[in-house]
Amino acid sequence: MSVPAALFGFKFVGVGLASGPGRFRMESPGRERVQPGVYGGPQAGHAVLQDLLRRPPAEVAAWALEQAGSLSKVGVNLEQLPIFQVAGALNAVPLESKQALIHSAIAGFSQLPAPKRAEAVRLAMQTTSIVQKAEGLELQHRMAMEHTAALNRLANLDRSDARSRRSTQAPPPDLRTTSALTDAPPLVQNFLRVIKEARFEQMPPAEMTCLAQDVQKEVVHLAQPQQLLDVVSELEPEEREQLTKALIDSKIVTE
Repeated sequence: MSVPAALFGFKFVGVGLASGPGRFRMESPGRERVQPGVYGGPQAGHAVLQDLLRRPPAEVAAWALEQAGSLSKVGVNLEQLPIFQVAGALNAVPLESKQALIHSAIAGFSQLPAPKRAEAVRLAMQTTSIVQKAEGLELQHRMAMEHTAALNRLANLDRSDARSRRSTQAPPPDLRTTSALTDAPPLVQNFLRVIKEARFEQMPPAEMTCLAQDVQKEVVHLAQPQQLLDVVSELEPEEREQLTKALIDSKIVTE
């Protein structure tokens, strides 16, 4: 699994943080709720992120899970969702803040009721599949573009030969990739936009590796039998198989 997939895929609750136009439902005395549409612009995500860092792990995990469903809504204004705003601010915050947020959200996951944890597992498996498919489509698209560029270079070698130009004329873009993404469910399209907004490619490689390792360590703890026993009982047989495969493929557990 790639680093972005590890961060935003397998543990969406850990780094997905917050999504949706709703508000915190779990409140502590003296704390204001995060209202929809309060934040806007570059400072929006930073404000939401700092608020999350001040909250107990259980609140962060519960809110993240509850809000994640907003990405599945048709016609949702993605740019107004806290998840999109936080993704845009992720690069600007120190590594320590990213690590603290990951730890808080994943630690809070273990405090959720079993049905909620099962819901989070389903979401994590679904988003992992989304990222893997998207990475495959992106690779196909990149290869098609490189092929087109190569044909164009060949055609430019001999502009005087019309037949040569016709025979090496670049083919139209592969519309299958574009169509596959356009026809994808809202969750897929919105999820990919959030990943793009996070600009993982601009993060230092060492930082990306560190974050991925942090996620891995946190998830290894959650994957212990005593942690998964009540969650597995909430899953359908095919979901249990999918979870087992995901854990093995991610090298979190061995066969």
